[in-house]
Amino acid sequence: KSSILNRLMATEHMFSSASEPGASRGTPHALSGSVELTWLIQETCSIGLWKSVMQPYYKNTTTEIVLLANLHGNAIEYFEQVEWLQQFASCFLVFVMPNCEQEEWDQFTKIVCSEKFVYAMVDPKNDETDDLIIETRNLMKDEELQKARLMIKEALEYDSVKVDFEKVRKGETLKLAEGIDCIESQRVIDFVRKNTCLGTKQMMQLQKRLINHNDSKEDGFELWNKNSQLQKLIKLFGEVLHLPLEIRKKAMAHLERDLYHISSEESSQARKEVMSLKNQLWRISGMTTKNSGQLQYIKGEIIKKLDKVDSMSLGLEHFFRELGEIYEIALTNSNHTTQSVLKYAELYAELLIDGHAIELLDGDAGNMSGTWLSAICNEVTKRFPELRIFVISILGLQSSGKSTLLNALFACKFAVSVGRCTRGLFMRLVFLEKKLCEELKVDAILIIDTE
Repeated sequence: KSSILNRLMATEHMFSSASEPGASRGTPHALSGSVELTWLIQETCSIGLWKSVMQPYYKNTTTEIVLLANLHGNAIEYFEQVEWLQQFASCFLVFVMPNCEQEEWDQFTKIVCSEKFVYAMVDPKNDETDDLIIETRNLMKDEELQKARLMIKEALEYDSVKVDFEKVRKGETLKLAEGIDCIESQRVIDFVRKNTCLGTKQMMQLQKRLINHNDSKEDGFELWNKNSQLQKLIKLFGEVLHLPLEIRKKAMAHLERDLYHISSEESSQARKEVMSLKNQLWRISGMTTKNSGQLQYIKGEIIKKLDKVDSMSLGLEHFFRELGEIYEIALTNSNHTTQSVLKYAELYAELLIDGHAIELLDGDAGNMSGTWLSAICNEVTKRFPELRIFVISILGLQSSGKSTLLNALFACKFAVSVGRCTRGLFMRLVFLEKKLCEELKVDAILIIDTE
């Protein structure tokens, strides 16, 4: 079912699927009974689903947006989930497997208690059935996918259900997934929104002086003392770091998500201009008579616009760099505004142990904050004095999919930005199961993503 639905989506892995790598080891325990949801909009639909079904539907309706909920596992085994979905589902899409007996079908229809469903037989044993049939071996063919599109089109003909989610019954064992929004991380986000990503980065003067190769620690202390806005920002970020670890992880994810969105909004016009200039360059390059002066001018403009995009790209790594500089200042200057930062190495070590990716090398200045990183690693060593580590580093051309490969192999989540690509080096510590530790003679793998 999920594999069929994924073929209708803009990305091939929208929903978790039994056909994913590693599926031969069995279905993940946490998957069955869970519900994944996605809006059916232009950004999420494949071109075929959008043009043939969703675009015509939206043209003929008012402001309704279709939400697709995918229940994993055998529906008759998850009565409570089906009952919950019934409260707001306009229609059910039902995929009947070849091993489904009449008794199971009767049981399912009793659970649904509704005729509002559209069904298809998936790989039936008897090819003579008159029902809609989807052959999974033919999913690469558009005519087979068209059958699944028609299911969605037919489902959209049912009347929509208006729901007050405050009154939705969740049952005894079900609960909505908790959000990642936290008060402390929201304060940082509000600060950035007010001052813009560009303005916030300009406040971070300590890491900027490294790019300008001004390495004087005395200058750094003076910059910190004079910059009340930077002190306020670091105080707000420090409140996030002082949260209990489980809440801190949510707050960091909240920050990463919203900083990415704010950066995307601010740099959208500049990125459009880059695309326009690249199209111009492509057209001129294809001409038989080329104007070399014009080509150089456009290339120069592209570099300027890309630098503008980078200047508006703000991520967690920029906070990490600034903390590294303040940490070094705090070691040499006893000041109440910097002393609290000395605790941050321990807090970041907790995040690193828990699998959070941190920056190893500043991608803008080409600089490594040795003192700051050593302090974090020392805190890790205090907790695991005999830790055996195997280091994996990945090298390759720009935009060659290095980060994607690491994410696929190790379920990593390295920091990304709306700039050109990964900048610098990022590292993540992955602890192994006890059995693997004994087999491989290491306790953890340190994964380094490079650009």
